[in-house]
Amino acid sequence: MIDKSFTAVENKNIAVSINFTVDDIRDESTIRYFKSRQAACNVSGNIIVELTESEGIENYSEVSEFIADIKKSGCRVAIDDFGTGYSNFTHLIHLNVDYLKIDGSIINNIVKDKNAEIVAKTLVEFAEKLGIETIAEFVDSEEILQKVKDIGVDYSQGNYLGEPNRELSWLCRRYIFSAIFL
Repeated sequence: MIDKSFTAVENKNIAVSINFTVDDIRDESTIRYFKSRQAACNVSGNIIVELTESEGIENYSEVSEFIADIKKSGCRVAIDDFGTGYSNFTHLIHLNVDYLKIDGSIINNIVKDKNAEIVAKTLVEFAEKLGIETIAEFVDSEEILQKVKDIGVDYSQGNYLGEPNRELSWLCRRYIFSAIFL
């Protein structure tokens, strides 16, 4: 999947997100392969590594080292699914990430639930103060898109903006392709 992801963006002005679990980060052979293919394909600026937040990130030093290492090579880093599971503002403070992806369960309810709107707006303001850009997941209507724009979300993704690319559907197995739209 790493090879297919890199091939998809090689010599193109697009980015691809690859989800990594904490177990992936701990697997030296996976990381070594990722870094060697990244260097060989010269796609670092096109790669966003998404750390799945809902799994719980407890070992900050291990994750921080991984983030620092891949950012040196030009990759960007996102925390995925923020707002579910073990969401913790400490992750944003301790990890040098570029993006915070606000979970779709919050965004999906943002126009009909005042509490969801407050949570989303709080996350956007907090991330902004830390210099982290925000991404709204599950933007599935014009109304939701307008609301996330109104509260200052930087980027959006969801079916309203475009269906998943069928040609890249093979990436939706272990490593997940994710398109982000302005």
